[in-house]
Amino acid sequence: MTFAGLMLVYLGLMGAAMLPLMLLALCLVWGVANHLGLNLLMRQLAEIDPAQRGAIMGLYSAISYLCVFVGALLYRPIFTHFGFAACAWASAMLVLPAIGWALGQWRRKQAELRCHSET
Repeated sequence: MTFAGLMLVYLGLMGAAMLPLMLLALCLVWGVANHLGLNLLMRQLAEIDPAQRGAIMGLYSAISYLCVFVGALLYRPIFTHFGFAACAWASAMLVLPAIGWALGQWRRKQAELRCHSET
């Protein structure tokens, strides 16, 4: 659900590219959802190994900032040649693999639950 919602926000940003107030409102929604997701992710990462919490969070932070750097490099030509709406569309399309992964995980969990309930 989270990834599908994120994809919808990106598509909304694409549609609102020429409407500044709508764009601002969608960016606010995106920011709130992003920080909520970040807090949930950090909690899950910290639970992996409480003894290694600092190292796990440091690695996550380093990877996040590396991705911000690479994203800025890759999105600049898209923005320059096609504009903001194209960047929002590209972001929505990049969420598709995450939606596929999440659906696969959900199906696997449902199959495990069915298997356990039958025994």
